[in-house]
Amino acid sequence: MPHQSAGPPEFASCRLHGQVNTFCHKSKRRGLFAENRLPLPPMKRIPESLLHELWRLLPRLASSLATTRGEDLIVHSPGVHNHDAGPDFLNASVSIGGLRWYGHVELHVQASDWHRHGHGQDPQYRSVILHVVAHDDAEVLSQRGQPIPTLVLPKLERLLALYDELHQQAQTPACGNTLSTLAPIVLEGWTSRLLVERLEAKTAPITDEVATCELGWEEAFYRSLARSLGQTVNAEAMESLARATPLKLLLKLRGQLHAVEAVLFGQSGLLGEGPTEEGEADSGDAYVQGLVREYAFQASKHQLTPLGPELWRYLRLRPASFPTVRIAQLAALLTQWEHVFSLVVQAKDLREIERLFGDVSTSAYWDMHYRFGTPAKRRTSKTVGKDRIRLIIINTVIPFRFAYARSMDEPELQESTLEMLSALPPEDNRVVRQFEAQGLVAHDAAKTQALLELHKRYCGPRLCHLCPAGQELLIARGYRTALCEPEE
Repeated sequence: MPHQSAGPPEFASCRLHGQVNTFCHKSKRRGLFAENRLPLPPMKRIPESLLHELWRLLPRLASSLATTRGEDLIVHSPGVHNHDAGPDFLNASVSIGGLRWYGHVELHVQASDWHRHGHGQDPQYRSVILHVVAHDDAEVLSQRGQPIPTLVLPKLERLLALYDELHQQAQTPACGNTLSTLAPIVLEGWTSRLLVERLEAKTAPITDEVATCELGWEEAFYRSLARSLGQTVNAEAMESLARATPLKLLLKLRGQLHAVEAVLFGQSGLLGEGPTEEGEADSGDAYVQGLVREYAFQASKHQLTPLGPELWRYLRLRPASFPTVRIAQLAALLTQWEHVFSLVVQAKDLREIERLFGDVSTSAYWDMHYRFGTPAKRRTSKTVGKDRIRLIIINTVIPFRFAYARSMDEPELQESTLEMLSALPPEDNRVVRQFEAQGLVAHDAAKTQALLELHKRYCGPRLCHLCPAGQELLIARGYRTALCEPEE
């Protein structure tokens, strides 16, 4: 028999023993609606998002349910989770007192939330066939004045106790080694989803930035590249430098390393920074004098305004990571490669991108210096190191390629970008080590990026009930066990 969409609860389609009765609104088994109403217990309010997950999994957890009127309830399909305006689950299918219903399901912590949210006057809620709540503290009527069938989720005390226990855990992840014990297919699917979520979250800011740049993708990439070179300590300063120094100007100076260095160092505010802790700066340094003269010319010609030297940090940095060295490396990259982003997008594999950043050398001056005017003890080529290149690829190249692929609808480019990330070795940081301590070892950068997203979006804010591991502890194990226990 064909499916009929639901109308309001009192006029929803019902199926009884294979026959459809269009105007059937309730079971013959009646009880006093108010008699089953429960007072709100003095416990922490359960998050509604946890109720959503519980409802979604309920058909697999409970076989014997009843409404507040004592009518038998069978959940055939919880419906489709709705993340937009309207009822929480759409097109659900349930049997109430032997009648088959099709329609929407709304969930609340307290039944009275229905009134607080104004659902009674909202036409989107006319087809709600079931109200699922943690606490039944108010009668809820349809827009035609008929009681809406209500399910009070049973035995939530055990679930709340486990939920609070997870929230109080000091360790990360709060679930301990549960994540590492998930079925491989579940874990692989979850980490793949996390990785895509992470890249998608970066896509919108990137495309927004591109829209503000005169040179579009190339200039937005240049700003992000500068930020990645600055590492954590000088990331903000390096990005500010890129914003203060238009890429359009630097492209006009392409092939002129000294001029590009002069503009970048001049805009940084670091030219003539004076004596350093390593020794006295040589104010007569010919290289520095040349930069000063060139910058004065370019600043006057293009009306440039430099940043302040106070933005830059040296403390606890290795000399190879000093901002002076990073700026020299940025100048060398922009001089050697005219359109860096285009080359990154066109690269066929990871090695090609690694060579793009690794085959660039700063001017000879920096082989013997880490800061202006103070010679180093030995000569060292200031190429970008392998570890820094990998972080640039992870934090700038991959997100930009992914965003570009999405923007241009190029699925093959998107897939090759994800493959590049999987080909990189795993990152080593505090968050990754926390997961490793619980038995979850990442073998490539794609997995470590997924773990960082897991920590940021779920473990950190303790949204355990939205993670498969948390659901395993809270619902599949804890709540199912509680449902199987006999009533006291």
